[in-house]
Amino acid sequence: MVSLDNIDLKLFTVLLRSAGWIQKLTARLVEEHGITPSEFGVLEQIYHLGPQQLQAIGQKNLISNGNTTYMVTKLEKKQYVVRTADPNDRRIVYAELTEHGTNFISNLFPQFEALIKEQLDVLDEGEKETLIMGLKTIGLNAESHWRAK
Repeated sequence: MVSLDNIDLKLFTVLLRSAGWIQKLTARLVEEHGITPSEFGVLEQIYHLGPQQLQAIGQKNLISNGNTTYMVTKLEKKQYVVRTADPNDRRIVYAELTEHGTNFISNLFPQFEALIKEQLDVLDEGEKETLIMGLKTIGLNAESHWRAK
């Protein structure tokens, strides 16, 4: 049993280590398919949400505008995405999947999803719900503190 004096630090450490190991597993999976975890994030976002403004890609994946442009360029070279300009406002650029990109991510995503499920199946549904609620509460609290500064 963890002493109450150290429980917050213990929780923080366990949370980060658990997330780190899952990130390593998922990174290895996507890298075996020739892309980085960040590139996977972009492809997954477009796959599930449809064509995305470059700005929205950066915001959702927590990457800068410069890195978003670089990443989309890399994915274009791999022929996974194309850029299209908004017909009403040429300043707005979208990234959308090519047929090759759609085939690639539609084959990879189920493997990614199965890997996540395999890792989380050590918990029952009630434990998962409790963890989701607790982590949401922690995240919202941290976000409110960050925004208050």
